[in-house]
Amino acid sequence: MKVFVSYSATDNDFVRKIVKGIRSDAVSVHWWDESKQLGQNCWEQIFGWIDDANLVLAIITGKTLERGLAVGNEIGYAKAKGKEIIPLITDEDDRFDLGCLIGTVDQYIDENDPQSGIDAIKLHIERKHPANDEVDWGQVLTVLGLVGVIWAATRK
Repeated sequence: MKVFVSYSATDNDFVRKIVKGIRSDAVSVHWWDESKQLGQNCWEQIFGWIDDANLVLAIITGKTLERGLAVGNEIGYAKAKGKEIIPLITDEDDRFDLGCLIGTVDQYIDENDPQSGIDAIKLHIERKHPANDEVDWGQVLTVLGLVGVIWAATRK
């Protein structure tokens, strides 16, 4: 499972808590402060992470609403690509100021105690994107056997 986090750069400390809470062996997370590659085109990096993501978390704080151009670009791109987007809002009154995310079911997250919001996101990820760490070796061997038969049949 791959997650991209869209946020205001002024919210780094808060975002770090969220990323730490949802990241696991089964969930990788890209966010600008930690994932950026110096010397590279920033929008190519960000759009690549969004392309690769199964889920986009849009962290909406008062700071995001004040300076939300970059977040708006990221959300617009994610919507154009048909990505699942979940707004995480820190003020329930802000849901009326979400612009292109109006009508999207959001999740409240408390900036001072984000754990219940983090737990809700983790539960959503587990339900909608269950980890499939187990390899079905019978299926793998069947496919390899078919490849071998096809290869042998075409070598005349």
